[in-house]
Amino acid sequence: MITHIIPRTETIVDWAGNGATILDSVTSVTKGTARVFVDMEVGVAVFHPIVKALIPLTIAGLVFCLFESIYEIFYLYKTANFMKKNSLEKIYTRYFNLSERKIAEIQKKIIDNPALKFKDLEKKALDERYVCLEKRVAPWCAAKIKHKIDHLMILSTDSRPSVRAFAKPQIEELLNDISDQCKKKMLVHIIGLISIAIAVVSFVLVLAIVPPAGVAIFASLTGIIILFSIARMMMERGVFTQPGWTFSFNSCLPACCQAKNV
Repeated sequence: MITHIIPRTETIVDWAGNGATILDSVTSVTKGTARVFVDMEVGVAVFHPIVKALIPLTIAGLVFCLFESIYEIFYLYKTANFMKKNSLEKIYTRYFNLSERKIAEIQKKIIDNPALKFKDLEKKALDERYVCLEKRVAPWCAAKIKHKIDHLMILSTDSRPSVRAFAKPQIEELLNDISDQCKKKMLVHIIGLISIAIAVVSFVLVLAIVPPAGVAIFASLTGIIILFSIARMMMERGVFTQPGWTFSFNSCLPACCQAKNV
């Protein structure tokens, strides 16, 4: 149950962030265009109230940008930190093993409620950690790690040099996959931050620019923001979800529109 809920929650947050950024840019253009009409004394009675009404929306857009930037920076930091700890032993310890402290917590729960079973609580805790790994490196990479890590851990700690040498290329391949996934994820958040920065600039210009040059500037910024938002979405859904640096357009489509045989 947890495995399905958390990725969907993150997806909703990502879509909301991209949608908010695009909405912010459209709002900037609308307000800037309205100000041009006001200054040109064309339809003042119609557009002046619109400009006033859009001021709170502009402030709300800046607040959206603030929260979205916090989100992007937070996960950029977490991904960079994860990348620094990219070793087989650390990944196994963090995502496929329970610490003594966690085991003690489970045992305490069983003492408080004897109806609980250790295996069930252990599986739940490991499932939660696996979901976190999926978010870090994408489901396909997490599945590959889960399939190979126990075997590779045994080979890497074998007393025979020939066995360790046999395991080394496989371990390096797995760690390279993880490193590539981290780089993709960091690129996703960097693109998001650039888009947010442009959106903030557009809001400031909405309040400060003098028409008629404003129309061209707002239109240009809107186009750039939309392009960056699309690039972020395509990077996250079309590249991050695939092995290597390949791109899948099918993965960018809504689930109901994706080809099942791709």
